[in-house]
Amino acid sequence: MGGFLFPIHESGVASPFQWRQYQIDAVHNAVDALKASQCCLLVMPCGCGKTEVATRLIQECVAEDGNALLVTPFVTLTGQTASRLRLRGVPCGIEQGALRSEERVTVASYLSLISRNRYQEFLDRFKRGDLVIVDESHRNFSVQALAVLSAFREAGCSIVGMTASPDRVSGDPITSFYGTVAYHYSLRQAIADGWLVPPKIWVTVASDLDLSQFDDGFGDYNAAEVAKVMGKESNVQTVTNLVLQHHEGEPSVVFCQSILQAEKVRQCLWRVGVEAAIVHSKMDEDERRLNLGLFESGKLNIVLNVGCLTTGWDCDKVAKLFMCRPTRSRSLYQQALGRGTRPLAGVVDGYSTAALRREAIALSRKPFFEVFDLVDCSRHNDLITAIDAMHDDLPADVVHRVRRKREEQGGIALTELGALIEAERELLAEERRLEAERMAALDALTADKRAGLVANVAFGNYERDAFARAEGAPVYRGWRWLFGQHKGTPLPQMDLGYMQWALRKGVLRGPFKAAVEREVRKRLTR
Repeated sequence: MGGFLFPIHESGVASPFQWRQYQIDAVHNAVDALKASQCCLLVMPCGCGKTEVATRLIQECVAEDGNALLVTPFVTLTGQTASRLRLRGVPCGIEQGALRSEERVTVASYLSLISRNRYQEFLDRFKRGDLVIVDESHRNFSVQALAVLSAFREAGCSIVGMTASPDRVSGDPITSFYGTVAYHYSLRQAIADGWLVPPKIWVTVASDLDLSQFDDGFGDYNAAEVAKVMGKESNVQTVTNLVLQHHEGEPSVVFCQSILQAEKVRQCLWRVGVEAAIVHSKMDEDERRLNLGLFESGKLNIVLNVGCLTTGWDCDKVAKLFMCRPTRSRSLYQQALGRGTRPLAGVVDGYSTAALRREAIALSRKPFFEVFDLVDCSRHNDLITAIDAMHDDLPADVVHRVRRKREEQGGIALTELGALIEAERELLAEERRLEAERMAALDALTADKRAGLVANVAFGNYERDAFARAEGAPVYRGWRWLFGQHKGTPLPQMDLGYMQWALRKGVLRGPFKAAVEREVRKRLTR
């Protein structure tokens, strides 16, 4: 492509490579969006090659005299990201520690850019039309990080964010900075297209694990308090037994709440002759790499993880995930489940249709991956669980109905969520159809009555005491719920938990959101 920094190669030097159609579509949509606005967002699930999309964006958007900056969420990811760009024919430098980049394309982490204001050096040479790409843009969404990105935007640079989930546990979506979602490729669609492995989800109920005491209403759970609960011997035994009964020698990742919980589970497994690796964010990098290597090499088939292995770790052989860390964060849950969605290397390569790719996955040694979801056991909180993360395109009212149906069933474990979800979706659609018919009939009846009143009805008068009690309840004139099955319900009559859930989901906007927040605060301070 003349006039641009790097041409687009259909195959790399080191290995054959073919662009996937959704990757091409994502780039084209981003290019179109940047013509109208400086910023945009690309939403794609884990395992769909966001770094490949970034590479093509650089190839299509950066002029011969232009610059590009690819921002990674962690220092540990800069090297592998730079290697992928070079593999696709894009020379690049790394800005990190003692490494300085003089290349037109640079890979750097937030930490490196913020350290000693090193981003200022890039601002000095970046100009209007240059490109900044932010990988995993739901992370580091802090005031300081946004100030850095805003400085590039003020310099005239185009900014593209890439993430698997634009939702944040704090309730403020990242679209507040990036604006329009130029392209959204859902996890469900990626599985249907044969690019990712389908899940089997097992919702595991532990009767003695109740997280309602930590429900503060907003944000994620108090990590220290939940760590105490998950570290209790009874809950450690629950996790240990869950892993022992279901890991079956397959490569398994156990997501733990705390280092203490992970160490206790490892000791319990060891006592019955099962050895597991452990990695956590406080561990020295060399030790973490050593322990992770034991799992990746196949010497151990269980790895206990605390605060790691959710972003930037690609191990396609992972077949089982044990979710033993409660959270309200959709993005955290999606990142965790993304460790299992990748097909084995080479399985889907070379197939031209979704049907052939799905068949190849079905016939592979990894036809599906399993999720054992222990943290959906509390029936008093809207936990972010597999229902939300695997079906990220579901309307909020459908999710709420599925949760309520599970509660009505007394916490019966659901091995197949799909059938229940589809049934509730169809039931909701039918209820809406009947409601529409009822309202249409009511409108028609009202019209007939009005016509009758005007045409041939004689009016009678009656005397009423001016000081008599009102007939019927006074009309409520405050805010009412605006959508879903509760549409029209006065806010004082709405369920508190449901309103808190809607606020956490970020589905409310403007004055209505403010009214709901006031009602929630009023209830909590009674």
